[in-house]
Amino acid sequence: MRIIHIMWNMDVGGAERAVYQLIQAQFKSGIDCSILISNKKGYYGKLLEQSGIPVYFLDMKSGYDLKIRNTFIDIIGNFDAIHFHSAEPYLMYLAKKDNRRKLYYTHRGGKTKYSFKKRFRYYITGKIVKKYFTKVSGNTNAGRVAVSELFDIPVEHIETTYNGIDFSLLKPVKDPDSVKSCFNFNEDDIVIGTSANIRDWKRIHYILETIYAINNPRIKAIIIGEGPEKRNLESLSIKLGLSEQIVFTGKVFNVADFLQIMDVFILPSNSLESFGNSAVEAISLGLPTVVMEDGGGLIEHIIDGKTGFIAKDKDDLISIVRKLCLDKELRRKIGKAGKDYVRNKYSTEKMLESYNNFYNKK
Repeated sequence: MRIIHIMWNMDVGGAERAVYQLIQAQFKSGIDCSILISNKKGYYGKLLEQSGIPVYFLDMKSGYDLKIRNTFIDIIGNFDAIHFHSAEPYLMYLAKKDNRRKLYYTHRGGKTKYSFKKRFRYYITGKIVKKYFTKVSGNTNAGRVAVSELFDIPVEHIETTYNGIDFSLLKPVKDPDSVKSCFNFNEDDIVIGTSANIRDWKRIHYILETIYAINNPRIKAIIIGEGPEKRNLESLSIKLGLSEQIVFTGKVFNVADFLQIMDVFILPSNSLESFGNSAVEAISLGLPTVVMEDGGGLIEHIIDGKTGFIAKDKDDLISIVRKLCLDKELRRKIGKAGKDYVRNKYSTEKMLESYNNFYNKK
């Protein structure tokens, strides 16, 4: 089976990283796979090219760029299966014209309140998917439920295809002491942090408010990532008097350099979070990790109190983080259990098996 994956863009982001690792794993296992990128080749698109994986680029100016019609039809004519990872109604409409090909869709989002324009886009997408697509999946059970409601498809007709992570790629290239010295962190500081596309629904302000509530100058924080909420968070850190305790790194390309100096990882996203690769990556490195009870797919990565913690609300988050900061042995115990758990559950081998079953390939 020749498979082509389709994404709107492949810039730095959780969904983009997940699709990148899926294609890399398939390619290494001998599956004939390629990717078609609609709008922006981005960081991961360039990495795939460098790996020798065929990358097709449409350079669409909008989701309904009619000029790409013939080019798109020519490209997909060489493939047996087309796997969409983003809602592309126009491309889906063109793809369904040849019923010899199998069409697949994986949803990579949680429960979301969309604008009218996006709701209409998903409405059209759902109509096409329900009628013409071979199979649909979500990248977590939460994603499965979200796409069921979005497309009005019975949840039992939707599969779960978890992301897989090549944990061998999560290796620091910098010495931990040199990273700490860049931030003027002391040996006895306790470092908590996160890595995220900094949007309002990620609720990174919970981390700042937690540090403020604990009121211990030895607790420092690293906020990794860019996004529209970054400036507001920087202002909040000044308002709370925490500017000496919190570092905003901006976008980084080797997150393991910074994860290695953390003692606790927090991703306080709400139900819009379908998977949360950054949390799994942190857990896989032995970091005790805290998520929120309404955190969508994030809660599927953690057995509460054994491999991490699921906070019920902000007060509970403060209590859990305070306890972790005070108890080094608890951090070690939870970190090790979490590491063993996610490295087994989200291995690339299990991801390949899941997608092979999704494609009906034994």
